[in-house]
Amino acid sequence: MIKFTTVLNFILCVLAFSASNALATNVCKLTQSTFQMPFSLSVAQDAPVGTQIGPDIETGPLQLYTCTGNYSSQSLGLKPIGGVLHGMINGRRVFKTGIAGIGYALGLRSIGNCDGSSAYLDGVEFTSERLGPLNRLFCTYPGLMPVQPMRGQFLLAFYKIGATNGGSLASYVVGASVIRNNQSYWENPNSSTESKLTIKGLAVTTVSCSLSDIVVPMGDTNTQQMFNGVGSRLNPVPFTIHLNNCRAGPNTSVKYQFDPLMPAFDAKNGILALNAGGARRLAATGIGIEIRAAGGTEAVQAFGVPHVFGKITTGENYTIPLNARYIQTAAKITGGIANSAMTFTLIYD
Repeated sequence: MIKFTTVLNFILCVLAFSASNALATNVCKLTQSTFQMPFSLSVAQDAPVGTQIGPDIETGPLQLYTCTGNYSSQSLGLKPIGGVLHGMINGRRVFKTGIAGIGYALGLRSIGNCDGSSAYLDGVEFTSERLGPLNRLFCTYPGLMPVQPMRGQFLLAFYKIGATNGGSLASYVVGASVIRNNQSYWENPNSSTESKLTIKGLAVTTVSCSLSDIVVPMGDTNTQQMFNGVGSRLNPVPFTIHLNNCRAGPNTSVKYQFDPLMPAFDAKNGILALNAGGARRLAATGIGIEIRAAGGTEAVQAFGVPHVFGKITTGENYTIPLNARYIQTAAKITGGIANSAMTFTLIYD
């Protein structure tokens, strides 16, 4: 009995020592807990619900965790904090910001581990590694993640999710990267071992300028007398697009874009094809309508691409002067109706 007791005590001592040693060596330390990003966003007042506001945004590379020890596995995940789920837009879960009509999607990119993969919170679940109904598991590695410190980048995208008059938030925690060791458990919410992303100073301004439809009378033309070969042009017909009663943010700039209502004759050089005629009168052939900026070098107004206008200020009115002219597009011209149409879109940055 004495020997048995002695051996048993020795074994217990060894086990206790081993457990203590494992706890001492298996450590994950948070190397940067919060990354603060100030944002100022502008959204068009008439933008459709679901419109993304600006491009995807990336933080700089961050050190998320530094881990040491003999882990059997490590899993990296991402979870939202604070935001109420609005729904899905373009395959991404979008959460409310607290500013009416403005939502955000949250993602993460791993650097060095997880094959450099990136993803937004999208509802993808892994039953055996369940992190939560709104969260996202990135990867599980069979041991200590090979690249230490563990680094990554947060990804953000903002969306218009309803009617909005803009607004601001002083500070808002949107989410965190989380880690799970040895397939044990994910850290508790708001744990000190979560690497959080905080939006600090989010300001959203709604921008708009009043527009109206424009009719440009091109007049009647004697095609036989006025044109003298492919590429020849008639005198320009000036017209002006008015931007009235503009609302803008502190640094709102505007671009504009033309898009023909039917396939263009030459989109790169801003030449419209003519509309089809009717039963009583056919459309003219061999000519198109060229759109250029008025004045100076008369810059080409290519279709389907943005053109820079400049900054706008709340309460001001602006004009975009342009010229339209007929241009010969084929060796043979036939008379007829010579009408066309295009849309004009303002793009706010």
